[in-house]
This record gives sequence, C-alpha cells and structure tokens, in this order.
Amino acid sequence: MRKLERELRREFPFARVETTGSNHYRLRLPNGRTVIVSNTPGCREFLRHVRNDVRRKMESQGGRP
Repeated sequence: MRKLERELRREFPFARVETTGSNHYRLRLPNGRTVIVSNTPGCREFLRHVRNDVRRKMESQGGRP
C-alpha cells in the first residue's frame, strides 16, 4: 500500500478508498458522493485541499452527486 493511500485511509476512516484505472484515488463518502484524488500530489497543502473537498461534499445536500 502506498504512503498516500495510507494517509487517505487514516484521515478519512468513514470513506471507502479505491483506486481508479488512471492513477487516481476515489473516496466514496457515506452519503454516496465521491471525491477524486490525484495519486501524485503537487503541493504540500494537498491533504488540506482534499479535506476541504470532502467537507464540501459531505455538507452539500442538493444538486448533483
């Protein structure tokens, strides 16, 4: 298991972490929404950006999944 995948599983234990066929990770959230994460983070604030994306997806109720 790669370091990034371990970090994602540790940070988001409620989400299911899957790999896609194109070098990305897919976080499936309990509310049915997904967040796609790059396998090669480009900056130090990478995990902070992912946290913000997950928070937004968990908070939004209406609109597209």
